[in-house]
Amino acid sequence: MGMFDYVICEYPLPENAPKYATGAEFQTKDTDAQYLETYVITKEGRLIHKAVKYESVPENERPYYGRPEWDKGSLFRIAGSMRTVPIGDVDTNYHGDLTLSCSNKDWTKFCNFTVRFTNGNVQSFDVDNPPEPLNEESNKRGEIQSQGNRVSLYTFKANVIDNGNDSEGM
Repeated sequence: MGMFDYVICEYPLPENAPKYATGAEFQTKDTDAQYLETYVITKEGRLIHKAVKYESVPENERPYYGRPEWDKGSLFRIAGSMRTVPIGDVDTNYHGDLTLSCSNKDWTKFCNFTVRFTNGNVQSFDVDNPPEPLNEESNKRGEIQSQGNRVSLYTFKANVIDNGNDSEGM
């Protein structure tokens, strides 16, 4: 399972979009980067990639450098080892469907959109049938996973077979 990218939408949302989608930071798995990078659907209907390059962070600038954790192992040494450097806006000239997902602030309601691009321009922007809201029990199981102040709407669930007993696992 891969990551996802963020999409900011300056283009008008469909009239039947839920109110919580206005101003939302959407997520998609349909873009090329899939490294939590940012794309913008402009008010003119173009998909722009806020392109970045990745560079190594010197050890003395990393979060655990000089702390006792630094000597405990490689995980502490690689934390903060890469950073992004903006390199400019790139018009993707996207052609195809782009699925966008968003949620309300307490992550109990979700909505998906399909944006169709033809030769780089928005041709249609539709609200898909929103999935059922997650209940409190599903949140306890970790189906919504926090990533700092952003939340991943994409979850991983698998059927796990343990000695012949089926059980749902994460």
